Amino acid sequence: KAALKIIEKFPDSEYIFAGADTLSAKDNKSMYHHLLLKIPEKYRKHFKFTGGLQREYLLQYLSKSDICVIPSYYDNYPYTCLEAMSLRIPVIASSDTGTEEIIKEFNCGLVFKNGSEEDLSKKLITLINDNESRVKLGKNGRDAIVKELNPNLLASKYLELLKSFKQ
Repeated sequence: KAALKIIEKFPDSEYIFAGADTLSAKDNKSMYHHLLLKIPEKYRKHFKFTGGLQREYLLQYLSKSDICVIPSYYDNYPYTCLEAMSLRIPVIASSDTGTEEIIKEFNCGLVFKNGSEEDLSKKLITLINDNESRVKLGKNGRDAIVKELNPNLLASKYLELLKSFKQ
C-alpha cells in the first residue's frame, strides 16, 4: 500500500522484491501471490519479483537501488541491511526489529512504525525528496561496515570473547 502511494507521487518509481517466495502470507500461502493480488493491474508494471537469486545477482539489483526497504515484522540481524549498508544504500526498516537497532546505532537509515504503510510512505517520500540525506545515510552505513562490522574485526572480537570464557 505504501508503494502505491509513492507511485502516485513519483510515477517513475520501481519496486523490486528480491528473493525466494515464502509461504509466510496468511494461512501459509505464497507471499508472491499475496502481494500480487494487492497490486491493482494498472500499477503492476512498477513491480518486479525476482524469485530466488544467486548472491551476485541479488547484489546487482541492490546496487542499482536508491533505497532499501526492510518491512519485516521480525528480524534479528538481516544480511539485507548489512549488504545495503556496504553498498552505501540507506535503509528504511520497521520498528521493533534488530534492523531498527542497526539503523539507530549507525545512523544509516530511517525507521517506520511496524505495520504502518502511512509511516513507511512518509519515510520513503522523505528520502526520495532529500538526496543529501540519502547520500549521508548511505555513507554512514558504509563507514560502519568498514570500521565496525568488517569480518576481520568481528572475528577478532569474537575470539577475544571466547578467550575470556576460558579464563
